[in-house]
Amino acid sequence: DGTVIIDFASVEGVVPPQKNYERVQNVKGCWCFTPLQEGKTRVEYEVMVDPGGKLPAWLVNRFALDVPYNSIKSMHRVVRDSRYQQVRSWIREVDPLYL
Repeated sequence: DGTVIIDFASVEGVVPPQKNYERVQNVKGCWCFTPLQEGKTRVEYEVMVDPGGKLPAWLVNRFALDVPYNSIKSMHRVVRDSRYQQVRSWIREVDPLYL
């Protein structure tokens, strides 16, 4: 049906620790984009965050709604960029992994 699913998860040790930044210990989630009629797209976002470290869960959860909103704003800006207006979809079939 043209649905695109993007899974993501934290991976320890890929980026070295940085001074003045607290690294989230565990995050796992996905974006799901489903085409609808009239050129619209349904967007679903699911995430599970275990901040670990010094950050309390209540603080992380307080800002949890900002992440998908800001991500969608950024995605919208990118897809409207003139460099991408002639791009054709490379998606031709559903990966059997998701069937």
